[in-house]
Amino acid sequence: MEWKKPNLVIDSLQPDPADPLSFLKERGADLRDEKWLDLCGLVLELSVDSETTMLRFLEGQPRDINWDKIERRRYLLSGTVRAFRELYLELKEQKVAKALLIYLCEYYRPLFEDLWPKHGIVPPVGINFRALSAKDLKSLELPLRLRHEYLLVSFELATIEVLALFELGLSPVVLAEETSLVLPEEPPEIDLPAGEGPLSVYLRPLATGRRGFLYEPLVSYLSLITRVRATEDHLLRPATSELFAQLRQRYPEPFGLLPED
Repeated sequence: MEWKKPNLVIDSLQPDPADPLSFLKERGADLRDEKWLDLCGLVLELSVDSETTMLRFLEGQPRDINWDKIERRRYLLSGTVRAFRELYLELKEQKVAKALLIYLCEYYRPLFEDLWPKHGIVPPVGINFRALSAKDLKSLELPLRLRHEYLLVSFELATIEVLALFELGLSPVVLAEETSLVLPEEPPEIDLPAGEGPLSVYLRPLATGRRGFLYEPLVSYLSLITRVRATEDHLLRPATSELFAQLRQRYPEPFGLLPED
């Protein structure tokens, strides 16, 4: 039985938050497959002419969307494409949600046009959106950048390791199952009692390899690394060692401030 070491690394092709369509086209993604809509996102600056309008929107408690107030009547919203789709469906009677769909259908039509209501939308007044690019995000203050800059990480992990990511509050997207086992070290040669089958039969349920991605804000990776490294024998410690090294190099602050092994 073939085996592989766990692998969790920054992906070489990162989606631009201002242009998710280019990323999906380059990946050859099927836009009807919602898994791909969890692997790219948007960061939007929202300006409103009334704080009351925004408060009513926030009272709806939009799920899976990060938001911050950056100054009076100006906000940042970020999330995956799927999260923005669900945001409109949940709060479509709100003025901000209506203005959001108008903006999304103007600039990202293939990803949102199926949500357009049959009788159209009367454009709300005084609500405007602007997409932030990857370059724009680098100019944000660190706390905002940690919450709104997303990073695509690819993985090849054992089933039990993928479950551990869920337990830590992350949302891994599994795209394929491998025929190999994923283990930190090559499984030992063990002579099992006659009739009980090879060792791989017992390892397969938990060690079967899964390939996929994480697409999370930087603060989620900071939490992942901190929590895994706090436990010497944490299940994900071997898998996250290379990712930690990459994060330290790519983001000296704050990842470079964490102690090395």
